[in-house]
Amino acid sequence: MTAQNEARPWLKLHPQGYPPELASPGLTALDLFERSVERNPYGPCVHYFETTLSYAEVDRAAGAFACALLDLGVKKGDRVIVQLQNIPQFLFAVLGTWKAGATVVPLNPMYRERELAFYCQDSGARVFVTMDSCGEDAKRAMAGSDVQHLITTSELDYVDETEPLSPLLRESRRVDTDGALDMAHQLEAYDWETPPPPGLTRDDIAYITYTSGTTGPPKGAMNLHGNVSYAATAFATAYGVTPEDRVLAMPPFIHVTGSICLLAVATLVGAPVICSFRFDAGEVLRLYPAPTDAEVKDAFAAALGDASFTVNARRSARWHAAAGHPTWRYFFAYLPRSAQISGLGATHGIEIPFVFGTLPATMASPEAQTLSDRMGAYWLAFARAGKPEAAGLPAWDAYDVTRDNVLVFDKQIGPQDHLRAEKCDLWDKAKEQRGEQ
Repeated sequence: MTAQNEARPWLKLHPQGYPPELASPGLTALDLFERSVERNPYGPCVHYFETTLSYAEVDRAAGAFACALLDLGVKKGDRVIVQLQNIPQFLFAVLGTWKAGATVVPLNPMYRERELAFYCQDSGARVFVTMDSCGEDAKRAMAGSDVQHLITTSELDYVDETEPLSPLLRESRRVDTDGALDMAHQLEAYDWETPPPPGLTRDDIAYITYTSGTTGPPKGAMNLHGNVSYAATAFATAYGVTPEDRVLAMPPFIHVTGSICLLAVATLVGAPVICSFRFDAGEVLRLYPAPTDAEVKDAFAAALGDASFTVNARRSARWHAAAGHPTWRYFFAYLPRSAQISGLGATHGIEIPFVFGTLPATMASPEAQTLSDRMGAYWLAFARAGKPEAAGLPAWDAYDVTRDNVLVFDKQIGPQDHLRAEKCDLWDKAKEQRGEQ
C-alpha cells in the first residue's frame, strides 16, 4: 500500500483507473447539457420507442418551455414541480426550468392528491407539470398553495399512434384537465424562441428532492448545480461513459439515480438516453431471477447484455433478412480465463481476438485456441466466398426470421433457434427505438 493509500484508505476501493483526485468541473447542470448541444447538436439525445430526438431538438423544446414559464411569471429561484414518467417531456421540463433560472422539484407520478397537497404547500412551487392522467389529482392538491399554474402532458405525444403501440402504452389514454395548460401547445406557441441567459451558478439550487418520509414528514434536500455536475463527472469517470455509449434509463428520472446517475451523466458526455415511459420490473425479475444476493451480479450482467446487444443484434438481423440480404447471426458465449475472473460474462467485443487469432495471454488456453481456429475458418470462408461454410464444422445457416436462428460459439459450436427470444421480446417492448447498430 502506498503512503497516499495509508493516509486515505478509501482510495483502494476506487474503480481501476479512477484518479485519487477529481477536480470539480465548475459547471452548472445546465452547462453540461448545453456544451453537449454545442459539440454535437445533431447527435441523438433521447430515444423513446420509435422516436429519436437530437440534442438540438431537445434544446429547442427546452428553450420554448423556458419562454412559456417566463411568460407565466416564473423568476430566478422559483420552484417548478415536475411529476413525470420517463418521457422526453421530462427533459424539456427540467432543462426549460433551469433555462428560466428556476429550481426543479421532482415528484413521483404515483403520488395522489393527499401526498401532492403536502408537496405543493411545502415546496412553495409556482408551477406544477404533470402527466395528463394525474391532472385532476394535481389540480385538487394545488388548492390553497402557492402553485398558480398547472401544465399537463401525455406519454403519447412522441409516439406514432397510427402504428401498433408498445404494450407499455396500450392502456394509455389522453385526458383533458379543465384549466390546465397543455405542454404540447406551449411548445408550439413558443417554438424557436430563445430565453435570456438565466445567470445560474454552481451554487444555485438545481433540484429539491424530498426524502421518503419514513421517520417523519418528507424533507426537501437542496441539490446544487455544482453537486449535480460533480456527481455526473464522478460517475462518468468511474464507468468510462463516452458519447458512443447509450444510457438505458430503468430507474425513474424523478429519483436521483435517474436524474443524476443516468440523465446528468448522459448529457455531460453527449450520449443518448433510452427511456420508455415506465419500466416493467416484475417482468424483468421473472426473466432474470436473482433469489439470492450472490446471483444479483450475474442477473444484472445478463439483463444489461441482452438490453444492449442481444436484442439489437436480433433486430438488425431481422431488418437485413427482411430486405432480402443474406444474413448470418452468431452468439458468442465462451468465457476465457479473463472473463471468468471478472465475473461479467462474455462482454462486448470479446470475440474479436478469437476471430483474428490474436488471443492475449489472459485469454489463451488450448481450448480457447481451438475455438479461435474454428471461428477463423468461418470468417475466412465468408471472406473468400460470401458464405461462412467451413469444412468439418457445424453448418451455419443463413438467418431466417421465422426460426430466429443463430450459431452459438462456446466450448461446443452449434445452431440454436429462438435464442433468448423471450428476453429479447421484453427489451423490444421496453425500448422500441430507431436502431443504432
